[in-house]
Amino acid sequence: MTTDTLDPVTLEVLRNALPAVANEMAVDLQRTSYNMMIYEVRDFCTALVNTKGELICQNVGGVSHFVADLGVIITDGMQRYGKDGFAPGDVIITNHQAVAGQHLNNIVVYMPYFHDGELLMFAMVRAHWIDVGGMSTGFGAGPTPPHFRSTTVDTRASRLPRLLPCPM
Repeated sequence: MTTDTLDPVTLEVLRNALPAVANEMAVDLQRTSYNMMIYEVRDFCTALVNTKGELICQNVGGVSHFVADLGVIITDGMQRYGKDGFAPGDVIITNHQAVAGQHLNNIVVYMPYFHDGELLMFAMVRAHWIDVGGMSTGFGAGPTPPHFRSTTVDTRASRLPRLLPCPM
């Protein structure tokens, strides 16, 4: 553990640079999205979260309460894969309610950030996707015909497992 302290100028640069990263992520997401819930409604959040699941910064605007349980997703990923289980270029996608905690249309995409080979943090996006499978599109299961009632979560939407992609 180092006892080095940051000088006030460096501290101020970092204090402003980190939220700028999250804000740029939000701008890029909004400008490139084909999903009206993202580009019009701004039903998303972007954030940087450390390996302990602690929020480093989040974007301004969007849905601020979306960041509330992002740390749980990271701690789950760290328990599943370990610190050495992530590699540059990995992208993890999930809406699994065991860790994502919200309705299945809120998809979380995150990727690790490394500096000099050390895993420092994760860049994360949670956004409302219009269609994630299931019986209807939009904002959940919606009305169902009287002869069919949704009895499992899988009839309401597709659950995306918490898996790492195969290395390229």
